[in-house]
Amino acid sequence: MTTMLPVSEYLLLKSGEKRNLHSSVDYLSELPQEIIVFILSLLKIKEAGRTSVLSSRWRYLWRYMCGLDFDESKLMSQIRWRKVRIECMKAERRRFFRLVKHVTEMHQSQTIDEFKVGFEVYEPHFKSEIESWINFSMKKKVKRLTLDFERAGDGYTRTRGNYTLTTRFLHRYSIHSLTSLCLTAVEVTGLVLDHILSKCPFLEVLHVEVSQSLVNLKVAGPSLKLKRLEILRCKCLENLEISAMNLVSFKYSGPEITKMVLKHVPKLVDLSLACHYACFFVKHSSQFSSCLSKLKTLELDLGVEVSDNQYNFVFC
Repeated sequence: MTTMLPVSEYLLLKSGEKRNLHSSVDYLSELPQEIIVFILSLLKIKEAGRTSVLSSRWRYLWRYMCGLDFDESKLMSQIRWRKVRIECMKAERRRFFRLVKHVTEMHQSQTIDEFKVGFEVYEPHFKSEIESWINFSMKKKVKRLTLDFERAGDGYTRTRGNYTLTTRFLHRYSIHSLTSLCLTAVEVTGLVLDHILSKCPFLEVLHVEVSQSLVNLKVAGPSLKLKRLEILRCKCLENLEISAMNLVSFKYSGPEITKMVLKHVPKLVDLSLACHYACFFVKHSSQFSSCLSKLKTLELDLGVEVSDNQYNFVFC
């Protein structure tokens, strides 16, 4: 059976082999800087830091990485599963904050392609830290921004986000470089999302999950580049209207919406519905015959039953 090593461990192993076979030649140091930075971009930030022992030339190149991945959500889930003491959780949180602070302060590249944070943080205790991360990513003209502040193990029990993103805060920055925005356990209103859509002409992916403040959402506009939209577990959502000519994929999982409208979506080929609207869609599938022929993928989660006339779904 073949054993696969993490990239960072493989590089360390190969580096040792090279030194044993050709002690006078350091092949890793001879790689072009662009290739080294590309290799580093495939790693999480902690793994990238480990490669600094490979050679003196690799030592500081992590500072030029175009993708910064601070996703520690799996680690926090494991810690909670082991039921460790609260002091250990606090220590892990302090370690995480120090890591992000160090990397963002030392980073040298003018722009970044991706900035991803996955960790348990709560407002107001960590508001300044959260906003410093957003500030860093915006100043670096980030293209793909992912903020996941959900508490490990909350699953479907969590209804409210752990940080509130406001238009007042966003007005400080130019956000036009965004092509993908994924927010989990971040409170946003329909007005905030409307501001983001209007100021991000290249936005292709929008994911919003666990936001109690989201009640009404309208995704519409002739210039929208949006290709993928996902609205999940926003339990106070009442009205959703989508008119997006370039939309290819739409996923919805959540509560009883008074009315959902999809219109002017000629490119929509992937549709995923869960809970209440999945049941409604099945019972009234004849109403959607015009769109069914265009779909390549239809995913339905029929976990909840509802009455025939309780909700409305309009597909134009």
